[in-house]
Amino acid sequence: MAKRILIIDDEQSIRKSFSLWLEDMNFEVTTAESGEDGIRAERDKPHDLVLLDLKMPGMNGVETLRQLRLITEAPVYIVTAFHAAFLQELKGVRREGLEFELMRKPLDTDELQLVVSSILGDPLETSFDENTPIRIALYITGSLPRSLDAIEAVKGFLEEKVPERHSLEIVDVLKDPAMAALNRVIATPTTVKTHPPPQRRMIGDITKDAVARWLGFDT
Repeated sequence: MAKRILIIDDEQSIRKSFSLWLEDMNFEVTTAESGEDGIRAERDKPHDLVLLDLKMPGMNGVETLRQLRLITEAPVYIVTAFHAAFLQELKGVRREGLEFELMRKPLDTDELQLVVSSILGDPLETSFDENTPIRIALYITGSLPRSLDAIEAVKGFLEEKVPERHSLEIVDVLKDPAMAALNRVIATPTTVKTHPPPQRRMIGDITKDAVARWLGFDT
């Protein structure tokens, strides 16, 4: 059965382009032009993933998130330019303990496909056989369960497999959106291996086993 994705965005061009791209990937897509319509669509038939715009007339993305969290536990990715307009509201939602992640706008076809495949499928696996130090940065949205799970997964793997040759930087995108933009983070959580080169990224299912596969270690 095809995974279902709900797109809530007041811009018709965004809804249409996202729908075309995702339907080409064999996802079942529902679109809504307002927060109110999106909540009705989710009540009507639950989805596996919600892509939610922030700036909308009427009910904005923050309030829509609050209402969605009353009816679904599906991943909600807020689509934003990582600018400061809604930063305080998002921090407030985080303090309320509501789960959400961030996706950077604009997205091209390849980026959207990468993010959605990672969220609903398996992360990219790559080989790794270096003996040099490993430097990793992990981009999260604060101390919510999903973020804490990602931190523990990366920390646990590094401390078990490479205890003497790793460094890990934790970047909270809500506290440092400029760093996320500078390093071209297109979604959270994302972990980036910057050393040794080449740079590699993993988006989506950041578990201990996934990190191990990503770096080419047996699990």
